[in-house]
Amino acid sequence: MPETMSLPMIGQPNRPSVADQVYETLRERLLSPELQPGSKLSKVAVSSQMGVSRQPMRDAFYRLSKLGLLVIRPQRSTKVSLISEKAAMQARYIRIALETETVRTATKQLTNEDFDALSDFLTTQKDALRTHNRALFHTLDDQFHREICERSGVAFAWDLIHENKAHMDRVF
Repeated sequence: MPETMSLPMIGQPNRPSVADQVYETLRERLLSPELQPGSKLSKVAVSSQMGVSRQPMRDAFYRLSKLGLLVIRPQRSTKVSLISEKAAMQARYIRIALETETVRTATKQLTNEDFDALSDFLTTQKDALRTHNRALFHTLDDQFHREICERSGVAFAWDLIHENKAHMDRVF
């Protein structure tokens, strides 16, 4: 019988990596007016400002470039990509397809308690609209859609939507 090795648990299993934290922080900034399309980003400056080594920052930049949010020209520059109508329309298509199927699933699985909780989300969204708080409305809308996916047992669908909707978010 082979011997098994006993290894200690390192950190918390669901804790995001440093690269994931850098990615999410930069993604949020890329979707805000703070980083305008065409703006240059310095990997060294970002690493320094965020207090992280270059490797997690490189990983985050790479992921953001694969999503089309950054344009990396090795040994030259990294820039915030221009807003692409084609990318926004592709993101819209993905979102509609996934959310349509999520609604089909939700109608079969959600309880009255689930619908009451979702109704509460809509009430807070209406309040955000009344006060003309677009940023809050957008945040609440994302929470609402994520909640539908989670309550329907298809949380992975929200992960896909969230990753792909960035180009739509840049337009709004």
